[in-house]
Amino acid sequence: MWIALIDDSVVARVAWWGNPGDNEPALLDIFDIADPADPAHRRAARDLLETATRQVIGSGAEPPGYIRYVPPDWRVNEVSRRQVEALIDIAEQTGARVFVERLRYEWRKHTPIAPPSRRLDFRQPHDDDEILELM
Repeated sequence: MWIALIDDSVVARVAWWGNPGDNEPALLDIFDIADPADPAHRRAARDLLETATRQVIGSGAEPPGYIRYVPPDWRVNEVSRRQVEALIDIAEQTGARVFVERLRYEWRKHTPIAPPSRRLDFRQPHDDDEILELM
């Protein structure tokens, strides 16, 4: 993990993840900024991301993807929105681009499950070729 310090306080973190035995990281796993409203923190985060990427990935190599789980209401929650937008802005300054945004659903304990409907048909695949075709 790489960190940026200002006055002995951590203001940004960057870390990659990879499978055991991999020579290259599979993805950027952690990219955080302490205060997205502070220009000094934003500059430190950008410089950290650029420097760490150059050292870990190498100059000219294509960096791995970055996956970030964000709150589902990040666009309407002011604190979350500022954090997410700051990270997107900093990543874009280093050459990254948003590829896709996905919603993440989870079942919570004691949450009622909708009754079965006829909208979907659940069945086993016919064979491996059918699965590969869908991928």
